[in-house]
Amino acid sequence: MRYALLGLWLAVSVAVGADEIEPTPVEPGTPPAASEADADAEIRDIEKSVSGADEVEEFVPKKPLSADKAIALPSDI
Repeated sequence: MRYALLGLWLAVSVAVGADEIEPTPVEPGTPPAASEADADAEIRDIEKSVSGADEVEEFVPKKPLSADKAIALPSDI
């Protein structure tokens, strides 16, 4: 009987907690959500300012990188 009451209490508390979840209302002073076209335009502007494709120089190391050095491995790998 004790476990049944515990289970009933848990079910009721979960049901009451789930019932209280509501979407938050929009504050009157907040700006409206941006449209998808506005977001795409903003992304394009950011990509243009960050890309700098004509300024990229090829990296040429002055000494060999550790990944370029040959190592001896056993043949059974």
